Amino acid sequence: MYGNYDAQNKLPEFDLHIGPNVWESVKFDDASTVIYKEIIHVPSSNYIHVCLVNNGFGTPFISTLELRPLGSDTYVSESGSLALYRRVDIGTTTTKEFR
Repeated sequence: MYGNYDAQNKLPEFDLHIGPNVWESVKFDDASTVIYKEIIHVPSSNYIHVCLVNNGFGTPFISTLELRPLGSDTYVSESGSLALYRRVDIGTTTTKEFR
């Protein structure tokens, strides 16, 4: 959600990187859209760099960055990180959100 924090009144577009690698591009459709990006990344060291790359279309920003440790056998990838494609609720009978 863009709140005109930079007084430009211009929806930003920017890239997200994990270290030097492109993770995702962010583009807002309108100022009230909330954008979630998720990735499961196994770092090669005990730290990671999450970079917001300015593409010249407004100042990049994030509201929240959540890091969660996972067991090494929780998700297995043959070739790097796992990015969220779609999240579908196929069984709950409530509107309660679990995180």
